[in-house]
Amino acid sequence: MEVKLTRCRSRGLWTLVIVAFASDAMSVEPVSLAISNPGFEADLVSEGCFEGLLPTGWPVYDPNGILDGVWNAVGGLNLPPGSVWFPGGAPEGDHVALVFLSTAIGAGPAGLTQVLGDTLQADTTYTLSVQVGNIASGIGPPPCDVFGFFDLNGFPGYQVQLLASGVVIAEDDNSLAGTIPEGEFRLSTIQVTVGITHPQLGDTLEIRLINLNVADTPGDPGIEVDFDDVRLVAQPACAALDGDFDTDCDVDLDDHRDIRGVPERARRKHSATRMYAGAIRPRRPPRRPGCRLTRFQVVSRRGHRKLTNPMNTVSMHYSAAQTVHYRLYPLTQ
Repeated sequence: MEVKLTRCRSRGLWTLVIVAFASDAMSVEPVSLAISNPGFEADLVSEGCFEGLLPTGWPVYDPNGILDGVWNAVGGLNLPPGSVWFPGGAPEGDHVALVFLSTAIGAGPAGLTQVLGDTLQADTTYTLSVQVGNIASGIGPPPCDVFGFFDLNGFPGYQVQLLASGVVIAEDDNSLAGTIPEGEFRLSTIQVTVGITHPQLGDTLEIRLINLNVADTPGDPGIEVDFDDVRLVAQPACAALDGDFDTDCDVDLDDHRDIRGVPERARRKHSATRMYAGAIRPRRPPRRPGCRLTRFQVVSRRGHRKLTNPMNTVSMHYSAAQTVHYRLYPLTQ
């Protein structure tokens, strides 16, 4: 980064020129971590039907040994739009996973799990999102109509967990209960920021999708929970980004506005802030009586865009070789 204070044209103005170069310290892009079969599309099921099967990449989670592969089972469900089970279809693709527990109600949770190839990293924010479904009652189309009518009213509860070497580091413990209508999905999202002292640093990440198997009511226990579109995103924690005062995970002119309320002592701790502080209140202002910084102009070498704003609210993200001109205008102007 280069900062210059240069004499302006014959109008008696001064220009503070800041040239910012792209660097890793000023870039924090989210990364989607690899999940095997995240939308449960790897195992084909007849249209509109269900099938007991082990979804590819997803071993069972069965701490109490209640799964029997028939009346207490995991499997797949094909959901075209207009399906009796979910009229809106699958949230992503055509298939979803199911965890069906009909004869072991109240005997403990069961579900699916997947150990990932990534490990828990420090100074990182993890966001796990999953679509959670409350299946409607009904009779499936041929050939699965032979199973007759399924009373699936109610909802047995769910958990979505993020783990590191078997230790839960974040979870959604049934927060959507009572808000998912019959025959619809809702998005579950959990987020955790991992510091440098977290005891599970370096441990392998894992995802669990769980049917809590708690009867909703005696008459309508719920029995089944469905899952789809599993996503895990990792992003360097905003707190680790020097100069990001508006905590939006980048350093740009929005931070220029926010630092005006930050104490000078705090500003000095941030190398990126000094250029903003200098733009707002130069450490060595020109000896020009009657001048003040009232507005600024931004010039981007890419596209040669120019913006002038008298309220100091121009927001532009820095990229390779972007030049920002701050101008000192006479008070009489």
